[in-house]
Amino acid sequence: MQQKRLTENERKTYEFIKKRITQGYPPTVREVCFHCGFRSTSTAHRIISSLTSKGYLEKGKNMNRALRLTGLTAVKIPVLNRITPDKPLTAPENISGYIEVSLSGKHEGELFAVCADKDIPVHAVKTGDIVIFEKVSAAENGTLAAYAVRGKLTVENAAVALNSTVGKAVAVLREL
Repeated sequence: MQQKRLTENERKTYEFIKKRITQGYPPTVREVCFHCGFRSTSTAHRIISSLTSKGYLEKGKNMNRALRLTGLTAVKIPVLNRITPDKPLTAPENISGYIEVSLSGKHEGELFAVCADKDIPVHAVKTGDIVIFEKVSAAENGTLAAYAVRGKLTVENAAVALNSTVGKAVAVLREL
């Protein structure tokens, strides 16, 4: 699809979304409003829809915060719900399903997803969000991380639980 010219508001919105996606998280509609100076979330939704129809963005079906830059390759990521002792993180018995997503940036570690089991306001994560993680052994203070707690995976701010880290967040998806 050939991309069409952007209005000033579309360009400003696209650049902000692109910056946030390359940092790991697509922005919320309210963040787009705040950054771009829009008074209404309907304005942000209209501009995001325009960017989608012009071929600059792709939007996940029935998902909020599932914006992708066009031209990215989709990756199939396992959704985990527990950890089996003495088994690899992505052992078949730990996997409850798969999710296909397009991520920007390069990730060195193995990727996996966890369904958030509670709200984490500091990272704008809500119960039920799908959080995609890169496998690591430690997370920096203040980052969103996955932890193993009694064989179950949980999502926390790294300042809360510093041991048993299994991953650091690279993306958040929310169903509508």
